[in-house]
Amino acid sequence: MDTGDDPLDAPPGESCNDLPWTDNWGDDCTWYALPGECDKSEQYANDEGVGAADACCVCGGGEQSEEVTVDDPPDESCNDLPDWADSWSGDCSLYSGYCHISEQYANDEGIGAAEACCICGGGDTANVEVTADDPPDETCMDSPTRVVINKKKKSCNWVAKKASTRCQKKGVASHCPEACSLCSEYKCADSEKKWYLQNGNVKKCGWVDKANTEERCAMEGVQQTCRATCGQCE
Repeated sequence: MDTGDDPLDAPPGESCNDLPWTDNWGDDCTWYALPGECDKSEQYANDEGVGAADACCVCGGGEQSEEVTVDDPPDESCNDLPDWADSWSGDCSLYSGYCHISEQYANDEGIGAAEACCICGGGDTANVEVTADDPPDETCMDSPTRVVINKKKKSCNWVAKKASTRCQKKGVASHCPEACSLCSEYKCADSEKKWYLQNGNVKKCGWVDKANTEERCAMEGVQQTCRATCGQCE
């Protein structure tokens, strides 16, 4: 890499993207940057019940790109993907402390350090032995909906492949309690993550609880995602 303009010299950071959204007057998030407008989020929510507080970064909503951090050393049973290099020809050895730019410098195949490098929560975890002292809790369910992790849609099956690190990401255990072996804490709780409906809209369990709860709980995947709101354990 050219050390003069190397992207790995950039400091860690976090960004937010507004959802593709308008309120019930047709205004988008640019309007809500005006002083006091975020206070009217619920008043001017659209027909789906989504307001600026859900959709706009300036009001505390939007989609946060989660910084990838791994405090623990890589699992010895994990191997970096062989022959992988990023768009600057850098390999996994350069990503200690820089996992947050994984997607930005993914290679031509769209593979970044978050997928390729053990230190960033990726790598090849095939042949990792999974042991459990207690039998599985059959009443504990992962959400079948997908969430945004590292700016990509991910499923609980993806989380389970590297549970030791991926379950540490904010809100993931509440979305995937079985994969994260935290059924005792989350099997009857709502997911804390934003998740995708089958039509591609991004929602949170607060939207389900807000109106038409019975109808919304009947939508595909919602009952297993908003377990408390939809009475999954009752």
